[in-house]
Amino acid sequence: MGRRAALRHSGLCAAFFLSMYNSFFGISTYTLLVAVGIAALFLTVVLIALNRLRVPAGEVGNILFLMAAGLGIGYFFSALFDAVFKIPENSGFKWSGITFYGGLIGGLLGFVAGYLLLKKPLKLKTPLTTWLNLLALSIPLAHCLGRIGCFLGGCCYGRPTDGPFGVLFPQNSPAYFEYGPGVKVFPTQLFEAAALLVLFAVFLFVKNEKFNRNRIYIYLVSYAVLRFALEFLRGDERGGLFVVLSPAQILSIALALFVIVALTVKEARRRRGGGEGKKELKIEN
Repeated sequence: MGRRAALRHSGLCAAFFLSMYNSFFGISTYTLLVAVGIAALFLTVVLIALNRLRVPAGEVGNILFLMAAGLGIGYFFSALFDAVFKIPENSGFKWSGITFYGGLIGGLLGFVAGYLLLKKPLKLKTPLTTWLNLLALSIPLAHCLGRIGCFLGGCCYGRPTDGPFGVLFPQNSPAYFEYGPGVKVFPTQLFEAAALLVLFAVFLFVKNEKFNRNRIYIYLVSYAVLRFALEFLRGDERGGLFVVLSPAQILSIALALFVIVALTVKEARRRRGGGEGKKELKIEN
C-alpha cells in the first residue's frame, strides 16, 4: 500500500470510528465526556483536599457548593462570550453556542466572588490561593476529557491537511459540511487534549513548592500560549468580531498580560514585606 493510499485508509478508518461512536444510548459522546470531565474535576478536588491537604470534610463540602455555583456562572459566561463573538455572523446578538474561555473566566470569577463573600458565614479556613491552585491542577483533566468529546462529536475541528495527522470526519459532521466529502482536517481537539493531559500530569507530580504555589498562574499562561498557537490550525467558525486574530487569541493575550500584572503585583508586595497572605497548604505527593 502506497503512502497516499495508507493515509486515505487511515482517514476512512477514523471516519468510520467517529460515525460509530458519536453517541451511546441516544446521548452524544460529547455530552457524556463533558459530564465525565466535570465529575473528574470535582472528584480530583475532593480526593486531594481530603487526602493530601487534610482539609476537613465540612469545608470541602462547602467548596464543592462554591464550585457548583461557579460552574453555573461559567456556563452563562460561556454562552455570553460566544454570542458576542458571533455578532457579525448572526447579524446581531443570538444565543447559539458556548466557548471554553467564557466558561473558564466566568467560572473562576464566580468561585472567587463566592469564596470572598461567604468565607466567614461558611467558616472557610483554607486560603483561597490553595483552592485556586488545586483547581488549576484539576481543570486540565476535565478540559482534556471535554476535548475528546469535541473530537467524537465533530466540533472544534481543524483546517484541511494532506499530512499524516489529518482526520476524515464522517458524513453529516460539521467538518463534512464545511469542507465537503473526502477532505481531511487537523484533529485540533486531540492536539489540545494531549497537551492538557501533559499539563495535568506535570501539576500532579511536580514537587517544587514555589512551582506549586504559582500553579494557577502557570496554568493560565500555559493554556493561553497553547490556545493561541492552536487557533492557527482551527478550521471551525469561532466568531468574526476581530479581523486579524480570533477571539480566543485576543483572550489568550489578555490572559497572559493579566498573569504578568498579577505576578508583578505579587512580587512587589513580597518585596515591601507584605508577604503573600495566609500561608498556603502544601499538596503532599
